[in-house]
Amino acid sequence: MGQGFFFDEKILCEECFKKAEDWEVFEGREAPQRKEMEANDCLQCGIPLPDIAQPYE
Repeated sequence: MGQGFFFDEKILCEECFKKAEDWEVFEGREAPQRKEMEANDCLQCGIPLPDIAQPYE
């Protein structure tokens, strides 16, 4: 699982989240609130989210 950002029941990668933050209105809703969530990939662009787990040594 990677780390994503939750907005309006969608989990976005940080880049898409930053873009959404820049939108005055997102599908008629307020700008997104930053809320970190666990997910496999971004629901906006589909890229895999970065894995924040500690690497094996």
